[in-house]
Amino acid sequence: MNDLEICKRIAEIEGKYIECDLPSSVVIHNGGDGKEYNPLTDDGLCFRLMVKYGLTFNDENDMYGVASCKYSDEYLCVNESPNKAICLAIIAAHKDV
Repeated sequence: MNDLEICKRIAEIEGKYIECDLPSSVVIHNGGDGKEYNPLTDDGLCFRLMVKYGLTFNDENDMYGVASCKYSDEYLCVNESPNKAICLAIIAAHKDV
């Protein structure tokens, strides 16, 4: 998945209405105002999603340049970007939704 596809999928999981696509994020409908929605670059948003979905984050392999994120002992996503690892774990946990 590219960054735009990740942002769109997270927005869908969150029940956000997507107004339009930007090159690497989406704009969501927010009471008439458009707001950029990109959990890959917005650390606060990504942290809130991690807490909301009960993910376990592990950066013990940080010296190797990777981070991992785990959801309920089933899904483990590893990526160079901690935010991307978190988003991919959420997407994997909601693949049937």
